[in-house]
Amino acid sequence: MLTEERRARILREIARRGKIEVTAFAETWGFSEMTIRRDLDALASEGLVRRVRGGAVPRREGAGLLPERGTTRGTLGLIVPDAGRHFSGVIRGAGEAARTAGYRLVVGSSLSSRAEESAQLARMLEAGIDGLLFAPAVGAAPEPLDWEQIRDLPVPVVIVEPAPLRLPTDLRADVVQTDHRHGARIAVEHLAANGYARVALFAPDPVTALTQQRGFRCAVAELALDADVPEVAFGRHGDAPPLSGSVTAFLRHCEEAAVHAAFVGSDEAAALMLLELQRAGSRVPDDFAIVVYGDDSAGLTGTPLSAVALPSLAVGARAAALCVQRLEQDLPASPAKLSLVPYLIARESSRATLARGREMLRVS
Repeated sequence: MLTEERRARILREIARRGKIEVTAFAETWGFSEMTIRRDLDALASEGLVRRVRGGAVPRREGAGLLPERGTTRGTLGLIVPDAGRHFSGVIRGAGEAARTAGYRLVVGSSLSSRAEESAQLARMLEAGIDGLLFAPAVGAAPEPLDWEQIRDLPVPVVIVEPAPLRLPTDLRADVVQTDHRHGARIAVEHLAANGYARVALFAPDPVTALTQQRGFRCAVAELALDADVPEVAFGRHGDAPPLSGSVTAFLRHCEEAAVHAAFVGSDEAAALMLLELQRAGSRVPDDFAIVVYGDDSAGLTGTPLSAVALPSLAVGARAAALCVQRLEQDLPASPAKLSLVPYLIARESSRATLARGREMLRVS
């Protein structure tokens, strides 16, 4: 790290905490105490800080070191498995919250690779981030996530969207996530309220599939719906056959089981399902009702799809805000866990219909 970067970090530390202790700061960031003392002496000679026993404080009592206009209080890093779909919203939300708090956000993608995930962590630390928002690469088997690497980070960490990973019980990090289980429940409840007593599940996304399945089964049991229905849930990357063939087989099973409604766990699968139903001459929702998970494109299809909208922007914003709080307010070490709730947008594809009791047209 360059001298200028190290001294800028020292100033940010004093701005946030009102002081800096040489021994603790040097140990946290891996510098020698002599190097930090020299930096503090240089900053004091420039009139930026006042040296005290064991460290330094702002030049004027209680003044702090707020950045000048056009500068930032610090930098937050955000690592995501990919920058598309759900995580594009997380990135936007985190970026806006960071800017509002006076911080810069830098984003890196792990490409759902453990090796790249580790490399991104190293790059961000080398670049001098002050806090980290970390969305683990889910399903990057066979390599497990190196939680020791996360534990040893010298900056506050907020874990973002870890499902379905099990977090270590001793991990001292905040967590912000979407309640995917609740999302499945509200989809089933909506279909049941519109008169569908037999609802199937098609969950092809390994990031959310198993959690959606738990919420689906819970709602079916609570509402006393028929449980003998088709369920598809792919829990790991690489487990799933081609999506198109899976959709065709699923619809065939629904036809055999006299099921006329489904909760579909991805917009890509829902689009294929619509196409397959149209080819078979089936109408949505008259012959088959659909609620899709995610609202990126659900309202733009030929038959607008009812959707469980994800709180992506809010997840990113809350994660960034929580990280800033850890940096600036010295919150207690006890970590927080926030689960943000999706909500349902009802459209044409799931409306109640008198035609739902008749046989669905055959899927070829």
